[in-house]
Amino acid sequence: PPRVSVLIAAKNEEATIVDAVRSALDEGDIVEEVVVIDDHSTDGTRAAVTAIDDARVRVLESSGHGLAEALNYGLKMCSCDIVARLDADDVFAAGQLGRHAARFAKAWARSGATAAAFE
Repeated sequence: PPRVSVLIAAKNEEATIVDAVRSALDEGDIVEEVVVIDDHSTDGTRAAVTAIDDARVRVLESSGHGLAEALNYGLKMCSCDIVARLDADDVFAAGQLGRHAARFAKAWARSGATAAAFE
């Protein structure tokens, strides 16, 4: 199966970020890493994520210039060829990521190239 990086940008999402990260981790072995970009939160967002005991979770600090910049920075920090973006106040439905990643990997193999950026 394909390996996926899950990218989450967050600013002051303490109330929802743990559910988002856990939903990504619950997708199983397909998830190589969950990269959370903290865009200068002033609440407990960073502490909530660092309290999650899973080696696949990384929290990085962005420059504080908004969502697009945080996501572009996060894309550079992801290690997998497939990156799934998840909002900090959202969750994956069970099995959703695996289904999408499998379809994407198949399409990618046929096309030979795929790219994305957030603006």
